[in-house]
Amino acid sequence: MFPDNHGPTTRRSRPLPLLIAAAVAASAIGGALWWKGQTPATPEFQYLHGQLTAPPPATGEETAFEITGPSGTQRFTMAQLRAMPAVRYTATQPQLKRTFEYTGVPLRDLADRAGLNGQDLRIIADDDFASTVPKGMYMPYPTMLAYEEDGHEISTAHKGPLMVVLPNGDHPELKQIYAQWVWFSRSMKTAP
Repeated sequence: MFPDNHGPTTRRSRPLPLLIAAAVAASAIGGALWWKGQTPATPEFQYLHGQLTAPPPATGEETAFEITGPSGTQRFTMAQLRAMPAVRYTATQPQLKRTFEYTGVPLRDLADRAGLNGQDLRIIADDDFASTVPKGMYMPYPTMLAYEEDGHEISTAHKGPLMVVLPNGDHPELKQIYAQWVWFSRSMKTAP
């Protein structure tokens, strides 16, 4: 039915599948290095505002967040957090499955203040839930401790008043990461 092909056999070159396989392998290796904490060059963030004058804590004003680092524990009120350099971006909150515009302090800046920059961070919530945010998730990305959503304080119904937010709107590689969205955040230290 089909003619016999008795001519010389040649193998066809298939550059496209080879290129795709090479790209997938490079992506897998890059992803593995990223999760192990080897990050690309640290980019500059687009800040909403720089450092503002932070008011001293008022008598009886509660600590909103604390960071424990090599030089001890630093405590911050909500007003002090709002005075720190801030970023703003749109992200989809994974539990509510809604998109909001968040404003907050980059974890990279908070870690730098406490001498923890470049280390994996442990974020603890009011209910003692804790999650590790690897340095590969906050050094190259503007992952933030958010205090505002859509221009208003984050309500407890929306997991506030402070929440770790990943920029999953601008970085698709962060879309399937949920455990690092620490709601009701209260403190940070180096990860064990």
